[in-house]
Amino acid sequence: MTVTERVVWRPVLGVAFSDAVTGVAVRDGLRVSARLGGRTRALVRSRDGAGWSLHSDREPPAGEVALHIEDDQARYLPAVVSLAAGFATFTLAAAAARSVPVGFGQVRATVQDRATRRPLPGVRLDVTVAGVTRSGHADGRGEVLVCLPWPKTAPAAAGTLPPADRTWSVAVKAAVPAQPPPAGADFALDLAAAYSPRKIAAKTGGGAALPHQTLRYGTALVLTTEGETALLLV
Repeated sequence: MTVTERVVWRPVLGVAFSDAVTGVAVRDGLRVSARLGGRTRALVRSRDGAGWSLHSDREPPAGEVALHIEDDQARYLPAVVSLAAGFATFTLAAAAARSVPVGFGQVRATVQDRATRRPLPGVRLDVTVAGVTRSGHADGRGEVLVCLPWPKTAPAAAGTLPPADRTWSVAVKAAVPAQPPPAGADFALDLAAAYSPRKIAAKTGGGAALPHQTLRYGTALVLTTEGETALLLV
């Protein structure tokens, strides 16, 4: 007599990711895991790389499942998010050490609290150039990279100015997560975090806010508070 045991794997959830810089789907290099039934389970990548899915041989748990996302290639910040059964898509923030794609300018900063000089992990910087806004998030050391496509130059200026002399005015805003993530090696960006605005200090004292900055073609713009090597938030 042959006894056959049948195991049914039930779908719990699925996720997909895109690159915050290029907008292209992220199809490889990620390790996505979840806490399920008291243990950590790796999500399985689809054959075409379009997404990752989690299945269980038991009844799916009630409520949300906590996911952790890491990138073996260090292109994106480590991230966490909690979600219920179903399918969801998320955008992954650029890590400070990632390579900047051709055709993109870069704005960098090390973000600290002005009162304590401690790094501010998770802070979001919104950078606006020529009407286009792109965002970046601080890692566990407070380092931020914002990549944005080089603005188009007006035909008249393009014909007279060499590329190295083309500049654009940059507006920068900062926002902090309601629940700051841990600093250092334990840092992970909450993809579902709520944010509130916070002022960027122009100087180490007083109430002046950071004025518009200047982005020069082919050169990284490093944002700092006057007299500091960091960008200080009040």
